[in-house]
Amino acid sequence: MMERAQAIKPGETCVIIAPFEPIPLYDVFQAQGFPYETQQVVHNEWVMCLSRHTSTDDLVHKEGKGNDMHSLPPGKY
Repeated sequence: MMERAQAIKPGETCVIIAPFEPIPLYDVFQAQGFPYETQQVVHNEWVMCLSRHTSTDDLVHKEGKGNDMHSLPPGKY
């Protein structure tokens, strides 16, 4: 998974689908400098999107369990 994350180019997004909230990955990806968003789409399915910004001006850091992906329609990932 880290290999795939490192391959993300500026402006790209990597989507990870997990059967649980990927809490263990939050600190790992944050430490690597990857902004992320997570959303539970159904009872046992979580979607985590990692991105690499084109500049540090685009980076928004928020504390907590990641950001909500309110714009992600169900089943459209």
